[in-house]
Amino acid sequence: MSLHAAGMASLVISTILSSAAVAGDDYLESLEAEAQKLAPVESAVQPEAPAESGNRGDRADFEAGLAKHKGTYSFYRKLPEKDRAEVFKAYGEGADFARIRRMIIDRSLHR
Repeated sequence: MSLHAAGMASLVISTILSSAAVAGDDYLESLEAEAQKLAPVESAVQPEAPAESGNRGDRADFEAGLAKHKGTYSFYRKLPEKDRAEVFKAYGEGADFARIRRMIIDRSLHR
């Protein structure tokens, strides 16, 4: 193979690889957009609760707010009743959502 032919082959291969990388990025972006439509990324927002700081609602309200965070809620549902009660108690005492999530995951991993 001549030097010119080797250079052309290298150029063709690099063009194909860069096109595949761009197409792969587009594909991943499309997947991410579709996933967002199905299950938005959980934000650091707390589940909905009454405005009063001393009264954060009942357990049904807490669980309804938590259900909006599909991943966290799926772990929460699988916890034994005792652990769910502890999580709700921490919520009632003012724990932020990040702490609530950590509690749920910790209890899920250490059952």
